[in-house]
Amino acid sequence: MTQKTPLLTALYAFGVAAFIIGAILLFAAYAPDNDTLESAGIITLLVAWAVLVNAAIMDALRHRS
Repeated sequence: MTQKTPLLTALYAFGVAAFIIGAILLFAAYAPDNDTLESAGIITLLVAWAVLVNAAIMDALRHRS
C-alpha cells in the first residue's frame, strides 16, 4: 500500500470535518426551526460529499498508474 500525498490527506480531513460540521448544522436547524441553518447544513454536506468523492477518485487514479 502506497502512502497518501499531503494533498489527499488534507482533502480527506477537510471532507470529514465538513461532513461533521454539516451534520451539526442540520441538527441545530431543527431545534429553533431555522431555515438558514438548514440550508447551510445541506450545502456543507454537499461540499463534504464532493470533496470526499474527489479525494477518493484522485486516490484511485493515483493507485491505478
